[in-house]
Amino acid sequence: MIMKNHKYFMIILIALLQGCNLFDTKSSYPETGIADDGLLINFRELHKDYEGSDPELYLEMQTNKFLECANYFIDYQKTFKDTSIDIRLLGIDIGPVCLTAFGPAYVYTPFSDVEGKIELMIRDGDLRDRFEIDVTRKKVDITPIDASFTETNYTRYYRKPENSFHFYCQTQDNMTHLCQDFHDLVVNELEIMEFEFPNDGHNPYISEHVDTQRFRVSRFYTYNMVDEFHRAGDLLESFTHERIGDTQGN
Repeated sequence: MIMKNHKYFMIILIALLQGCNLFDTKSSYPETGIADDGLLINFRELHKDYEGSDPELYLEMQTNKFLECANYFIDYQKTFKDTSIDIRLLGIDIGPVCLTAFGPAYVYTPFSDVEGKIELMIRDGDLRDRFEIDVTRKKVDITPIDASFTETNYTRYYRKPENSFHFYCQTQDNMTHLCQDFHDLVVNELEIMEFEFPNDGHNPYISEHVDTQRFRVSRFYTYNMVDEFHRAGDLLESFTHERIGDTQGN
């Protein structure tokens, strides 16, 4: 009786092993093709609500390949486990309409709840890229560990300081004095403090898409009272009306 039960147990065990294939390390998810052309990842701080909301940290993922519609998005699955985040790429999709402009597929995944060092894994089928991410209130450090199809534009992203704002000025060459004039106005009229970001990382206020043909300047300020920020907006409105008017390119 014992031998017969033992034989039945072995038959069941073999059947289970064959069905589960425990020694097969292949992923059950197919490759999406995103890795063929490469994936770009960067961090961004975005505002969900422009009416006084604080910026929230996101991981931005976008394909290197440009598609025929500008509103393709990357479908993904994100899993938290201890000190690691696993992102599995599931493919590229689009909504009911096509925005007829070429552009990459992209997605923003929330990162505001992350703090300290974590391991970020991005998978496409059996392919896996690994990064060490160190998140603090001041910056995000991105260290590639094993990256084959994923890349980033920078390895350090500075976060927007609390109660800060950005003054960006772009003018024609014969009116560059406007930038200094407005800076002088706000520092004299408001209780604000000018600061600069270190040059060893990405500045969160600077867009990559600027007109390099014209004079431009960026300055950054912090304030203690939110009223000072609103007053800065009032000063800009008056300055625009009185000093810029209907001039072109300023």
